[in-house]
Amino acid sequence: MNDLFKELKRRHVFRIGIAYLVVAWLVTQVVVAVSPVLQLPDWFPRAVLILLAIGFPIALILAWAFEVTAEGIKRTEDANSASAKPRGVSTGRKLDFVIIGALVLALGYFAWGRYYGGQGTQVAASGTPSIAVLPFEDYSPNHDQGYFADGIAEEILNSLAGMEGLEVTARTSSFYFKGKNEDLRTIGEKLGVANILEGSVRKEGDDVRITAQLNDARTGNHIWSKSYNRKMDDIFTVQENIAQSVAQAIGVTLGVGNAGHLAGMTRNPDAYDEYLKGVALANRLTEDGIRKGLDHFERARMLDPSFALAWAGIAAASQSLPQFAPVQSAEFWREKARDAISRAYDLARDSPQVLIAYINIQIGDHAIFEAGQLFEKAIDEAHGSPQSNLASLYGGFLLSMGRVEDARSYLERVRKLNPLVALGSIFLGELDAISGDLPDAFAEFDHADKLAKDSPDNTLLFVAHSGVFAALASGDRQQIEKWTTLAIQEGALGHEITDAMRPVLDDPKAALAELHRLAKAPENQSPLLLSDLAHWAAYFGGPDFALDLLRTIPKDADLTSTIFAIWRPLMKDVRMLPGFKDLVRDIGLVDYWRRSGHWSDFCRPVSSGNGGDNDFECK
Repeated sequence: MNDLFKELKRRHVFRIGIAYLVVAWLVTQVVVAVSPVLQLPDWFPRAVLILLAIGFPIALILAWAFEVTAEGIKRTEDANSASAKPRGVSTGRKLDFVIIGALVLALGYFAWGRYYGGQGTQVAASGTPSIAVLPFEDYSPNHDQGYFADGIAEEILNSLAGMEGLEVTARTSSFYFKGKNEDLRTIGEKLGVANILEGSVRKEGDDVRITAQLNDARTGNHIWSKSYNRKMDDIFTVQENIAQSVAQAIGVTLGVGNAGHLAGMTRNPDAYDEYLKGVALANRLTEDGIRKGLDHFERARMLDPSFALAWAGIAAASQSLPQFAPVQSAEFWREKARDAISRAYDLARDSPQVLIAYINIQIGDHAIFEAGQLFEKAIDEAHGSPQSNLASLYGGFLLSMGRVEDARSYLERVRKLNPLVALGSIFLGELDAISGDLPDAFAEFDHADKLAKDSPDNTLLFVAHSGVFAALASGDRQQIEKWTTLAIQEGALGHEITDAMRPVLDDPKAALAELHRLAKAPENQSPLLLSDLAHWAAYFGGPDFALDLLRTIPKDADLTSTIFAIWRPLMKDVRMLPGFKDLVRDIGLVDYWRRSGHWSDFCRPVSSGNGGDNDFECK
């Protein structure tokens, strides 16, 4: 054995092997880099790798059989029999130079790709690689697969967001550019990223073709691109391949992937398709859209009972439906939501979608302190990441608790991380209005209205809704005309009531009479509309009537609308009424304030009066 080792060493087999591997690695890197630029076929890099692998044992055999001498290449036996000593540099030294030269070239290539870009890693100004995933285009024959294209892009984004060392722009910002024909360099500047992934989806029956292309946002040049032709039963593998390829192209080591194995996900393509349809419909935020979305979520969970996100979709839709439907059916939907979220939470309690749905249901059940604890735990575990929008939602939660200044720090951080999200401007506008800074509130609502009109989601329903109540609080007739008109034109939440109030804006007595009539109408018995009626009653000088309307909302209904409404400027006189303290006790706010140790900016505990140490006062 020792003799064989010596003979291998004498014949330079080891040196030849090392030199071959180094050069082969270098060739492989060059081929991978230039293939997209030269638009070489996908099979070309694999073919080169196979040929290099086949050549390795051949190189070792040749190294054993032949030897390099001063007279040239000779069979090893002939070289050994030669008596003349080779002139010049020895064979071993020549091989040393070959190895060293190959290593220098390899190191130079790596350094160039790492520090000077070329077609290699692109990094953000912070030094961390960054990427935005734009909505994928729908190239299907009937152009009816937009929801599916959005789902593909979002799942790729989720896979990339889980990778250590990669900054990924949140969906709400990158999807702002859906349907816009803006230059990639402009998009990169607006989002503050160095790389942009764009693509398209063409789906016919069970056949799907996905094309993805990674671009340098600073130059607009493409770094990597690939097309995938797959059957629907392989869609999750396609998503994983795209995420892995992009990560490799920008020099990030893949930490996690496989969209089909994300927390709460399914491996059933039919269930996944139903889930995406449900999300697209439920996001319309209308009673009809939520009901239809719920049907798709139900189909998804029947196809895969372990699909936690489908159960979370059922819970979220059931939770929100009573906001748009008569309250008489509220308990049925509340129970349905509780059952669904229980299943989802048991299956995937680490999923952000499941967690958010669970928190909202707890708030609806008046378990506000427990919801706040879950929020804080999730925020800590997310380390400030905006990907799940937890920071934004927690800011909204704090605002609804009356903790205005605490909410400000979260909402401003969300604005910095996610500047193109309409919901962030809506929350900040509400915060400014509640703080009494109405001019800034209107500026935020104007900004939110612009963003919402260009946004693929349905935040437009909320903008003018909030703007109307800020305008009423201001008493500025020009602002009132502007925002009530926008609410009606844009079909904002509660626009029917706004439309009924416009003719009687100058007649408080007639307005209050009309509000009494509207409050008895069956179609206005949802918590959302009862809350809207209360705002108008407060504006027309009926705080007692406004409080009665808020107390009309059943205790077993989702009180989200009530909680958010009570801190608006219009409700100042309502907060002065003795019955207001009973309202906030019933909602569960007082329990939250005492247990958390954080009181509303508008209420404080007092140690005097009939209530003793358990009393409090609000302003």
